[in-house]
Amino acid sequence: MPTRLRGLFIALGAAVEMKPVLHDVLRESQILVLVPELTTETRNMIGANELATLPKDAIVINTGRGQVVDFLALSDALQNGHLFAAGIDAFYPEPLPSGHPLLTNPRVTFSPHIAGTTIEASLQFARSAADQILTALHGELPAFPVNEAAWEGSRARRPKG
Repeated sequence: MPTRLRGLFIALGAAVEMKPVLHDVLRESQILVLVPELTTETRNMIGANELATLPKDAIVINTGRGQVVDFLALSDALQNGHLFAAGIDAFYPEPLPSGHPLLTNPRVTFSPHIAGTTIEASLQFARSAADQILTALHGELPAFPVNEAAWEGSRARRPKG
């Protein structure tokens, strides 16, 4: 199922109102939490215009991908008092250059982007990898193929069941 549809089903199940226009969401977001995967659609999704659309004293948290946010625009919005604070654990470029103004802003909290390194996450990654390897060895398509087109291609080397 495409990511967009999967998100829609999750939102419907949680009784969340979907807003098709980003700026409509931003106008109502006192706290903006960004956790998107990086796609052509999300790259540079939040710039100066989007940050200005947020209510005064909003908080921006980015735990998704660094290239989703324009960090100079975020710095400006914090400096000029429009935003109250920011929490960041995904940057671009990484690391931020030593003279970047966000690094010295007391209203910015930085954390390492390491949520996937917990013991629980590591065990789940290992289980998932093992399950997918066993699935492929039985000649079935794994749950998360990297190159699905190659699975059925003329040069496929998968076991024939």
